[in-house]
Amino acid sequence: MVSTRVWLVTLGVIALVPILVLCVVNRFIPTGTDLKDPLGRPSDLSNQIIYSAYQFDVITARLDPKHQELSQSIQVLETVATDLAKLTDAAGRLTGLAGTVNESTSGVIGIAGGLPEKIQTIPVRSDTAAPTVLTLAGAIQAVTNQLAAVNGGLQTVGSSLATLGPRAHSIAQTLSYIEEEAAHVRELGPLLALLGPAVNGPQTPAPQDPGQPTLRNESSTPSTSPHPSTAPATPGR
Repeated sequence: MVSTRVWLVTLGVIALVPILVLCVVNRFIPTGTDLKDPLGRPSDLSNQIIYSAYQFDVITARLDPKHQELSQSIQVLETVATDLAKLTDAAGRLTGLAGTVNESTSGVIGIAGGLPEKIQTIPVRSDTAAPTVLTLAGAIQAVTNQLAAVNGGLQTVGSSLATLGPRAHSIAQTLSYIEEEAAHVRELGPLLALLGPAVNGPQTPAPQDPGQPTLRNESSTPSTSPHPSTAPATPGR
């Protein structure tokens, strides 16, 4: 029966032989670090992967706001793209407008071609118009003087009317008094017509001017009027 020591030695030899063969083939000599960390390089790679994942999370956290800003920028860019499309359409229409501008420019050039001759005729016409302007200025000055004289006359008339204004009331009173006296004389007219011939007697007609026509004496002819004739009356109340 195999003892425990023999079995362990046999197991160790069987285990060490492949290890030695692998070390010789791979030219690898195990050290204390290899015995402490059997995984070796794969463990370091795992730690690097974990650290890289952490850094990726950090970068992702930082990129999240950037992503939102990018979304807003994209929306703005869409608006700008729309405006650019409109601008492109407008630029397409500029071709026809440019042709119109060229035609208008040609017309302006044609019109401007005759301007030098017309500009040269302006001084000649100005010299011709200068005497007329002087004559017109003299006429305007004469009209101004006449208007000044008319203004003076109007001021004189205004002053006269201002002086006559206070007398208008007294003139109106005098005319009213004359009207009242004429009414009284009209009432006494028939009586004066009867008393006049009796008081004054027959009157001799006054001699007439040879150059004037002879007037008919109405008092010498019988009156055909049914009313008695009225003699001139003296004013009185």
